[in-house]
Amino acid sequence: MQLNDIVNHCRMGDLECFEELYKLYYNKAYGTAYIISGQKNIAEDIVQEAFIICYRSIKHIKNPQTFNTWFYRIVVRASWRITKKQKNSYVESFSANLDCGDPVKSNEYNPFDLITGKLLIRQKIQTLKLPLKTVLILYYYNDMSVKEISKVLDCFEGTVKSRLFKARKILKKELSSYYEDVGKSLDLMEGEA
Repeated sequence: MQLNDIVNHCRMGDLECFEELYKLYYNKAYGTAYIISGQKNIAEDIVQEAFIICYRSIKHIKNPQTFNTWFYRIVVRASWRITKKQKNSYVESFSANLDCGDPVKSNEYNPFDLITGKLLIRQKIQTLKLPLKTVLILYYYNDMSVKEISKVLDCFEGTVKSRLFKARKILKKELSSYYEDVGKSLDLMEGEA
């Protein structure tokens, strides 16, 4: 059954189709909520709330083709609302869980540098303001276009592009010294071969 058919059946109250919709969207919704919130338990709450809102409101969708945008708008708004309530504690706990310290202290190759780098990227993403972080998540994690993101966030496409540019710029600045050091250690390892 195609998504449009599933949504239409859900609009008529078909619980089996809503379960199918849940299975189709749970992982991406959870991932989006987790990256925005930085905590698994909060992400679970966000997804639960998003699906409750979806279930109660799906009958009001006029065009089933807009479900994806409509649903992610619910997920993002729930993420922002719940994350703002937890603002002071979530960044601190997420940072503590991913405390990478100074990942590269010497010119020796460390096989865990690439893993540490991914953790560092996640940690730096968590420090971004919610609008910047959300645009990055929707663009890279959810593979949404600028146009789709503008509909989810209810803003102009230029605003989305601006936020993407700013978020990339901040991350590049934050991560540039780390990747220079990793690149140097990888170059040293290649020289030994």
